[in-house]
Amino acid sequence: MQMQTQPQSKVMVSVSCKDLISLDTFSKSDPMAVLFSVDPKTRRTAEIGRTEWYKDNKNPVFTKTFLVDYHFEQTQLFKVGIYDVDGKSTDLRKHDYIGEIVFNLGELMGSRGQTISKHLVNPKKPKRKNGICYVVAEETDETSKNCHMRIQGIKLDKKDFFGKSDPYINFYRKKIEGEGWIKVHTTEVKKGTLYPKWKPFTLTTTLLCGNDQGRAIKLEVLDWNKSGKPDLIGNTIVTLQEIMDSKNKKFDIIEPRKKRKKKKYQNSGQLNFTDFRLEETPSFISYLRGGCEISMVTAIDFTGSNGQPTQSNSLHYHDSFTINDYQNAITTCGSILANYDHDQMFPSFGFGAKIGGQVSHCFPLNGNVNNPQVHGVQGILQAYNNVFNFPNFRLWGPTNFAPIINSVANIARQFTRSEGQKYLVLLFITDGEITDMNQTKKAIVEASDLPLSIVIVGVGPANFDKMEELDGDDVRVSYQGKRATRDIVQFVPFRDFKSQGPQALARETLAEIPDQLMGYFKSKGIKPNPPVQVNLSQVQTTGPQNFQQQQQNFQQQQQQQQIQQNQVQQQQMMQQQQMRQQQMMQQQQMMQQQQMMQQQQKKF
Repeated sequence: MQMQTQPQSKVMVSVSCKDLISLDTFSKSDPMAVLFSVDPKTRRTAEIGRTEWYKDNKNPVFTKTFLVDYHFEQTQLFKVGIYDVDGKSTDLRKHDYIGEIVFNLGELMGSRGQTISKHLVNPKKPKRKNGICYVVAEETDETSKNCHMRIQGIKLDKKDFFGKSDPYINFYRKKIEGEGWIKVHTTEVKKGTLYPKWKPFTLTTTLLCGNDQGRAIKLEVLDWNKSGKPDLIGNTIVTLQEIMDSKNKKFDIIEPRKKRKKKKYQNSGQLNFTDFRLEETPSFISYLRGGCEISMVTAIDFTGSNGQPTQSNSLHYHDSFTINDYQNAITTCGSILANYDHDQMFPSFGFGAKIGGQVSHCFPLNGNVNNPQVHGVQGILQAYNNVFNFPNFRLWGPTNFAPIINSVANIARQFTRSEGQKYLVLLFITDGEITDMNQTKKAIVEASDLPLSIVIVGVGPANFDKMEELDGDDVRVSYQGKRATRDIVQFVPFRDFKSQGPQALARETLAEIPDQLMGYFKSKGIKPNPPVQVNLSQVQTTGPQNFQQQQQNFQQQQQQQQIQQNQVQQQQMMQQQQMRQQQMMQQQQMMQQQQMMQQQQKKF
């Protein structure tokens, strides 16, 4: 399901420095901090704001803060530049540049106490030590609330020829930019009634209206049909503020075609909010501030349908110039989730391979059964690359998910017994349809009561229609009559986002994680722990100590991005070549048919 993501929250970013270099001849520097946003692709910067400046201060604690949007599922880069102010000019080029740090907002939000410390570097003075910069994030008061609703329909239009109607409601929020709406919720169907009473439900204001009570919400009332194509009963467009201000909480639903055709048309029924309450709820950031960690487990498909890794058409093929879709998905999703794991140790598994003559549906990528953890995203990639060197290793099958899910569920059960708050995300990357669908559904239903989310990325050209059964956005997964207690699965076909770049894939795969995490803790009555208190002197300073080290890191990232861009271009060229070949074949066939017709005409 494609979605336009909303900021998880707005956060205040504050800056302070320690041991700044003195650039003035007879005194200390007069520092000022400037915050820039950084485009992850081009590295172009845009100024967000400036702090006040202090005279003769090598350890400034700036009072001015910066308000920025926080998106869990995105890579958001920022740069803090520290300047030694010389005069009243607003032109930054007129002031001496002390140094800069670049940080990922996810890295900041996932750190203990939402505090990071980095060495300041100066591109023009690559070997100079410039001091240390601290950045701290705090959540603003613009937090999400729970919106509790109970709705009934009044005198809805009759749509069924031999009956009444089978109504249900789709909820949409208005897009921030451009035209259109984003679907956020669907009620159950009420059979054979013009006065339906839907079950009470709860949505967050983040999901419903992006925490903007004046933002338009569309309620679309439809009549369910066996054919799968519903009939429109009518729409109403409201805002949360309008619902709260309304005395009777009743709103007309309008069918546009009827309204155009009938002069005396009033409505196609009404929706009555018999219960409507806003409730303060702990935010995702409040759990992070209390020290909640998000850990990642990776599961990679090694079934035979991927193709032999040594052949260029294999989904597992890679060389020094290209990375495959598996590596791309690991890097894209892993780089986001890694920000929220303090020890950077990630259990990593494979499934569907034959090792030493035995088919395994759950084996450690590092070959260590007792400790399947690897360090960092690079550790996952290295373990993935090395797995093909296992003795007697062969791609095999079938594609079974249940063994992996059950193994990871056992890890999640250990989290429920730990003192700290922890949540687990299982990243599945697969090329084919699941062959143990019933067992997988059973495993998901049982795991839905644990601190666990499952993200499935489908790679390659396979038909993934059945995967949608596991993504419980519309219908919750069930097994033998037992429904999952919550929606924990998100499925995304990689090919739909490959041409859009890594950011689009990350947005689609990870956007639901914060709500799923909060949904789990709320279902268990677990409130956020008190905020972790951090002493700046105890924060470990990270990052390159000089500009040369920073440039090396940046060049490595650029090379990785260039490889990804080359892959997209190669794929587009292959598609264009295939289209040209198909057109040529069609033209040849038409010419052959014409020649055959001409020969037949000559005979007669």
